[in-house]
Amino acid sequence: MINLNKLDYDLLSSELILEKVSDYQIFAYYIQGLELNTSFNSPLRNDDIPSFSVFYASRLGKLLFRDFATKEKGDCFVFVSKLFGLNYYQSLQKVAFDFGLVKEGTNGDRVKKELPKDKEYKKYSSTVHLGIKSMDFTPKDLRFWSSFGISKSTLEKYNVSSCSHIFINDYIIKVDNSKSPAYAYLEYKDEKYTYKIYQPFEKKRRFISNVDKSVWQGWRQMPDTGEVLIITKSLKDVMAITEVSGINSVSLQAETTEPKPHIIKQLKQRFSKIYLLYDNDFNKEVNRGRIYGKEIASTFKIKQIEIPDEYKSKDFSDLVKNHGKQKSQQILINLLNP
Repeated sequence: MINLNKLDYDLLSSELILEKVSDYQIFAYYIQGLELNTSFNSPLRNDDIPSFSVFYASRLGKLLFRDFATKEKGDCFVFVSKLFGLNYYQSLQKVAFDFGLVKEGTNGDRVKKELPKDKEYKKYSSTVHLGIKSMDFTPKDLRFWSSFGISKSTLEKYNVSSCSHIFINDYIIKVDNSKSPAYAYLEYKDEKYTYKIYQPFEKKRRFISNVDKSVWQGWRQMPDTGEVLIITKSLKDVMAITEVSGINSVSLQAETTEPKPHIIKQLKQRFSKIYLLYDNDFNKEVNRGRIYGKEIASTFKIKQIEIPDEYKSKDFSDLVKNHGKQKSQQILINLLNP
């Protein structure tokens, strides 16, 4: 039970307040359903793309918030000050009043709700926290995606954004869009937002991701049922296949990811015919795409198809780039109906 008037209303400090309640409780009091180390919509502004996070800063030994879009960052009291338009000391007063640490009130009324319980959480985690600041697609961006038959409307449908900044834990990377653009794939599963960052012109770090391997790319954009479904190995191919051919497609996170049997069973109930289209690494000593595809196709009794060697294109998006949309569509139809 919190003792009222334990603290002096005019002599408050963050240290005194944090002796009575934790910074986790303060964040959780004003942010409904708070979950640490994940991106969610900012409570400080209208936010269509989840770009706000509360995380443990090991260097400071406390929880901080970060708004990736505005670059604002601070502790729980800074958050309260921004949430209610107060100065820092007024935010101390509000927290003390809302938590019943003092009897005197602030200019506003107490937020009437149950006080959250303190929570143990991992202060040191190997989980990578990713965030982005998005920007409008440039003409160069749209030309890049258009070369694979992918339009702006399809990018928007699949929640793909162009990045001006990437935030990896405590690090900020400014994207040089003219030389090495970066695109973010936003995923949502189990009430968590995660990102997969695609940097097509980077050789060492083409992908940066904190997306769970169980997440299927394009899953939420699939219809409930359909005639044909193509399982492929990248979101870029999913978008290219669906836009160019009009055929439903979905993808695992990588060719090496093995699908769960109950998910494949579910897909077979939803679609009459399912095909597997992985890479044809025709120009490499070991055709890994063919090997991985064959293994999954055999395990789950799915028909495997492959871009023929003669087209010198390892996947469908490359096929579109090399041979155009119309011819690529016909090649795919021929593969489905030999």
